[in-house]
Amino acid sequence: MNTPTERPDGPAPLRLGIGAIGVIFFRMGLVAFGGLLLLLVLIERELVDRRPALTKRQITEAVTYTRLLPGSGGPLVVSYLGYVLRGVGGSGVATLMYLLPGIIVMTGLAVGFVALSTLPLLAPAIEGLLAAVVGIQSVYLYRFARKAIVDAVTATILVAGLGATFLLGVSAPLIVLLAGVVGVFLFTKSLGSEVADAG
Repeated sequence: MNTPTERPDGPAPLRLGIGAIGVIFFRMGLVAFGGLLLLLVLIERELVDRRPALTKRQITEAVTYTRLLPGSGGPLVVSYLGYVLRGVGGSGVATLMYLLPGIIVMTGLAVGFVALSTLPLLAPAIEGLLAAVVGIQSVYLYRFARKAIVDAVTATILVAGLGATFLLGVSAPLIVLLAGVVGVFLFTKSLGSEVADAG
């Protein structure tokens, strides 16, 4: 795990304060409908493009590492990246502020569920929202794959993972773990060959 001072693909020049982290992740929590992929779009836009506080590789690492943990992917990624940004305090503030809008909204929905369920416009609105979310997630999935699938080996791991998921029903954490083991074996061997050739 990278500490707040470690940047695997170069230094990110902007160091955010705790307050700024809270505001940024609170805003993400307000609009991050649809799960992890949409959240990743927001994180990249806010903390890589607009404010160079994180690198794309750190976001990829956050997704990879947290896939091995139980629980919802979004809060786990937020907690990890909050730690990268500002240590334990950043992790706590980022996670709390990201979850707070959802807590408020779900509490309101729970209170007014009976009334809301009778509104005739609710079902079409949800269908439209879901369609938009699928589109946004598809775009980010393509961008994520374009960065991660760089050669025949990574493409083979991708195909094997898809096959294990859809054909065999293997759980996602187990696939990630096995892919990590395969990656360590293949890429360590490749790196050793390159070092030997250079020597």
